[in-house]
Amino acid sequence: QEIPPQPEKKPEPPAPPPGVEFADVQKSDFPTSRRRKNPPQEVEETDPNQTKRNQLDFIQPDLSIYPPAPSGRQMGIDRCEVREEVKENIEYEHLRQELPYDDMESLLELIVDVLSSTASTIRIGGEVLPVDAVRRRFRQLDSEHIKYIIDSMSQTTTKINNIRAYLLTALYNAPITIGPYYSAAVRHDFG
Repeated sequence: QEIPPQPEKKPEPPAPPPGVEFADVQKSDFPTSRRRKNPPQEVEETDPNQTKRNQLDFIQPDLSIYPPAPSGRQMGIDRCEVREEVKENIEYEHLRQELPYDDMESLLELIVDVLSSTASTIRIGGEVLPVDAVRRRFRQLDSEHIKYIIDSMSQTTTKINNIRAYLLTALYNAPITIGPYYSAAVRHDFG
């Protein structure tokens, strides 16, 4: 035996709080943007929402507008591979014998951070630069640039508040400032 379907019961609207009259609430199907004349102070809401239910579960953002940020793996960036590439470029094993380990390791990690970053921009020297331009510059770094930066840091007596930002700027500028730096040092010593 089958049970006949029951008609759906519509829930009763909640009773208004005492002292609030809803006589001024608009009940039309087409809400307007203008206010009614002299609405009571207790009634501040606009026309009621006429949808039967909210369907928030079905709302999906348009991924073409806000694409999800790809992870390092999805972009083909593997930190271990990048680290090994950088070690080779800067002659890491050779530098370990000449320079303080902590300084070298810190610079190595900063370079790897930039080269494996999934951000679209990076702040260098107070400017926001495209990450691809910064990567190109960081890929030019070699052992001489690392020696230059560590030597310059050892001569700096000024207090540095944001050492990471300072070192990122030094690494970014090293390929274009190393020549003038050593030329000026030679002129100073023999001048």
